[in-house]
Order: sequence, then C-alpha cells, then structure tokens
Amino acid sequence: MELRDEAMVTRIEHDGSRASGVRWVDAAGDEHTEPADFVVIGAGAIESPRLVLLSDVDDSNGWIGAGTMFHWFTDGFGIWLSERIHAGRGRDSSHAIDDFCDPDFPGARDAAAAAGLPYIRGGIVEMGGTTHLMDEALQYVELMEIFDTDKPFGTRFKDLMRLSALRDRLTGSTMIAEDLGRRSNHVDLDPTVRDRYGLPVAAVTYAPHAHELAAQEFYTPHLVGLIEAAGADVAGATAQVGTPDKPAPTGNIVPGGKHLMGGLRMSSDPTQGATDPFGRLWALPNVGVADSSVFPTSGAHNPTLTIFTAALRNARAWAGIEGDPTLPATFTEGQGTGGDTGSDVPGAAIAAGVGAAALGGAAAVSWHRARRRGQASPDDSSH
Repeated sequence: MELRDEAMVTRIEHDGSRASGVRWVDAAGDEHTEPADFVVIGAGAIESPRLVLLSDVDDSNGWIGAGTMFHWFTDGFGIWLSERIHAGRGRDSSHAIDDFCDPDFPGARDAAAAAGLPYIRGGIVEMGGTTHLMDEALQYVELMEIFDTDKPFGTRFKDLMRLSALRDRLTGSTMIAEDLGRRSNHVDLDPTVRDRYGLPVAAVTYAPHAHELAAQEFYTPHLVGLIEAAGADVAGATAQVGTPDKPAPTGNIVPGGKHLMGGLRMSSDPTQGATDPFGRLWALPNVGVADSSVFPTSGAHNPTLTIFTAALRNARAWAGIEGDPTLPATFTEGQGTGGDTGSDVPGAAIAAGVGAAALGGAAAVSWHRARRRGQASPDDSSH
C-alpha cells in the first residue's frame, strides 16, 4: 500500500459504466491519473458525494448526494446550587441510556399518532459532562456585558468563577435522536464558491422532518425529568439547533454535530439509493463506498461502530470473501478497465484499502462534545 499525503482526488475516471481510475492533484498543484480496477471512496458523508458529483456519474434516479443526516440533538442540563458535582473530572460522558430509542416507549405511539406519524424515535441519552473552563469564563463575560458593557471583568467576574454555577455545579445530558434520510436534505455542488483547485465546494441543504420535531417535543420533558430525579435544583432541556419557525435559545439553525451520514445511501432498488446493498455505485459497479455516506437511516445511536461494520462487511463482498457471489475474488487482466501491469489484484488488497478508507471516514464523523459559540445567521438556514 502507498499513501500519498497532501494529495486530493478530484475525479473518478470512467466511461459511464465502469471506473478506470482516479484523477488527483499533488501539493504542488500538478495533476496525475492513477489507474485502478476497483476504486474505494472513504471521504465521509459530505466529500464522498461531492467527489461523485464532480465525476459526472449518472444520477438518473436523483439519489447521489441525497438523504443527508446529522442526528437531531437535544441538550439537557442540571445545576446543583448546594453542592459541586465536578462533572468535568473524568470522561465527558460517563453513562448512557437507550430507553428513548424504542418507538414503543410509553406514550410514544400516541404522540406519533397525534403528529400524524407512524412512529417516533428519540435516541441514546449520553449523561455527564459540563462546560469547559474557558467556555465558562466567556459565558460569564457575555452575561456581565448585558448589565455593564464597560466592565465585564473584575471582582464580580472572579466571584462568578469561584461560584462556578456553569461548570462545577452543572452537568448535562444529551439525546442523540434519529434523523430521517430525506431526498430534500442533500449535498450538491455550490454554484459560486470554489476550493483552492477551482472546484465547486459542497453545499448542504438541510431541514428537520416532522418526525425529528415531534420526537423532540415528546422526549424533552422526559429528559428534564431525569435530571430533576437526580436532585438538580435547576433543570431544563433545549433543542441544540432551531428552525426559522421555532428558534433555539442557542440561536443556531445549522446542525453542528459531527454525525454526518447519508448522501450515497445503499438500497436493493436502484430507484431508492445511489449504491447497491454492498455499497457499490449503481452507475459504476467497480466503485465502492466505505464510509457513513452509505447509511440509508441514521439510527438512534452513535454511528462510528456501524461505519466500521458496514465497511468491513462490504469490503468482504467486494473481495469475494463472502456476500455477493457475482463479484470475483481477484480482478485479472481484461476484467477491469484500469491498470497497465496486467497483474492480478487480490481481494485482500481491496480489503486492506477499504480498511484505510474506513479509518479516515470514521475519524471524520467521530463524536465530539466541544461546545459551539456564536450564532448562525438566518441567511444560513439551508447551507
């Protein structure tokens, strides 16, 4: 295996029915072509669809880039005025419950029916964690500026830091809820913005479905109830991201989570997905996808292990080890359209390649609890 750093693949070379390799640019901006019998994409749920779109792959069914998902987050919090919880010591998330993942959670079916939906699903609830030290300090500065714009510091600031109501006495709980994959939520190519190579950057269009909003409305009181039962003096929960019609207290209307999924969804029906049940592009069957963009649904849990599992399962099929019996274990001269050596390409090499791609894809969507500051502009609601 050869890894080439500071390089970017800009196009999959193909004849409309099979790929013959990839075009890539090095750090100096020089363009190269790499022949291949089988191409594996593992750039994540934004850049993988972007690469396919840049490659002018047939999309007669309209699913390339479609079905983008982020998970729909609800943040709960509790403040203990009488004691210090010290939630910042140790892991950010110490425990989790998945009761809210069940569509048959008590009352969930009735709430779904009231919203005109067949079911609603919340998601796993991660418990623990608090504000980081510098974030706490900046929050106090913002609060003090409301009352004294000329002096958001000094003795009062020090007293607030010593009290530490927003760190030592606070702990959080976050529900990571299922986000349905809709065709209207998608990645496409920006008509005006270009990257350093002059190529269109990815533009993301997204809005929550009635399912996400109904599930959030139903489970938010339950999330608050959990925190109150733990003894918090002050408890609450709020949407991490709002909508133009229902703003969140954070002011954010653009998803800030790292659980990016979909865009090249798998499907047994080519009219319902961009890739087949083994993650190969319907339009180019010797191009496989090894990241979260193949997800047809987001589920109600963190996606990292599912990314690895799907990539391994699909790679074994591509290599002919198990799965689809129509795909040979090796590509010999004449079977592929790329390469000029005439040597066999063993299935193990495909598996090794997809392993590296899966590592990169999983890292790109791994969970991260860093809090975002600032407000998104209402003009950014769709991108």
